[in-house]
Amino acid sequence: VRRLKQDKSFLSREDDHLELVPHTIPASKWERMRSALCCRVMLMMLSVFEAESDFEGAMQQLLRDISGSPWMLQVLEPHHVRALLGRLSVVPTRLEHEQLCTPIGG
Repeated sequence: VRRLKQDKSFLSREDDHLELVPHTIPASKWERMRSALCCRVMLMMLSVFEAESDFEGAMQQLLRDISGSPWMLQVLEPHHVRALLGRLSVVPTRLEHEQLCTPIGG
């Protein structure tokens, strides 16, 4: 989680780090690749919070940073955002399951 806090400037920068180099691949293919890469980065960031069962952190930090990014929501496709929200919605369930399975006193 500390690493994410250090790297959150990645999302807040004005440029999107993924600009098309002219004459390399068709623009439509580049847009699909860029969108898929942004989704992958977003889901990897979520996995940090999932590993810690940190639903509150994901809600307060990750979603705030993604929604505050000047470019991330423009690049992501709706099904990518649904994938994020679907995985995020399971984190509290996982937390409850872990709490129920933890032996008393340990």
